[in-house]
Amino acid sequence: MSIFKNIKGTFQSVQQDLSAGFGLFSSSKDKVTVRSSVPYQSAPSSRVNNDAGADLLNKYQTIWKELHKYCEENGKKAEDVDILVGTLYVRYDRAVEVFSKLHEELANLPIMLQKLQEVTDTLAHVEEEYDKVEAALVRLQNISEEEELVKAKISHETQLKAYREKRFKELNKVKVQIAKEHVQKIQAFEKRHQSQLKERQVVFQEVFEHDLEQYKKHGRIERLPSTPESEKKLDLEDFIPDDNDGALEEFFESDDVGLSPDSGLGTTDLQKYQEKEDNSDEEEEKKEGLEQEGLCGEIEPEEQKDLKNYKNEENTPVSSGDDPSKDSENSNTTGIETECSQETMHTADDVKPEPKEQ
Repeated sequence: MSIFKNIKGTFQSVQQDLSAGFGLFSSSKDKVTVRSSVPYQSAPSSRVNNDAGADLLNKYQTIWKELHKYCEENGKKAEDVDILVGTLYVRYDRAVEVFSKLHEELANLPIMLQKLQEVTDTLAHVEEEYDKVEAALVRLQNISEEEELVKAKISHETQLKAYREKRFKELNKVKVQIAKEHVQKIQAFEKRHQSQLKERQVVFQEVFEHDLEQYKKHGRIERLPSTPESEKKLDLEDFIPDDNDGALEEFFESDDVGLSPDSGLGTTDLQKYQEKEDNSDEEEEKKEGLEQEGLCGEIEPEEQKDLKNYKNEENTPVSSGDDPSKDSENSNTTGIETECSQETMHTADDVKPEPKEQ
């Protein structure tokens, strides 16, 4: 800054010197013209030499002309220089302003660098915060998707549960219907089987009484003529009594001995046989109950209750009386019922009971 100030002062002093010189030259010119306008008073001719100093005067005039000429040229050049100095002054004044601003900016450069560093740090911090916000947005999006997935899962589970309950109800209805049909078929089969057993029992009882009367009268049993049908059937004629009639007479005369038309056992043996049949009946009933529970295991409690009430109303037991042969028939019926309960997919018409040999 001091250099520019010195240059500025130098230009100002040169401008002032040129102005002073130009003013001095103008004043000297005026003095010369004044002197030349003063009338010349000639001296007496006796004392003054008119030719003296002519050459010197001429020389001085020539020098003054040249000086005047040079002064004019210098004045013009001084004006040009003044214009150039003014232009340079303006230019350098602007340059001084620019350099002063540059100096101020350079003085503020460390502050600018510090602020720039602060801005850089702020941008880095903003970038970190942006990464954190982006990660948080990703987590939020994942949580939102998980929530939507959970809602969709709950909705599908609700629909599936409703559909499953609906299907279970339909399945229970079908099971109850099938169980009712099965019970009805078993009851119909039992009725048919009981009627067949009763018919066979009546026939066998008649044949037995006839043979017994024949044996009491004649002491022997007449054989029927052999036919293809009689050969296939099991008849009382196939049994030949022993020649020892004492055992038979003792058997008929005994009071403690009962006679079974099917088995021919005594009272003691008959009691054991009845106990055995009762135990087998209980086992078969338990087995049937387990099968029914397995068949209706998934049925609702109310539907199971309805099914049990239906069974209790429809399943009326057939009284067998005190006849041991009827107890035997009931045991056979229970066994057939068990077989029918195991074959739930078959109808009662497909079940063929094996005939009991009498």
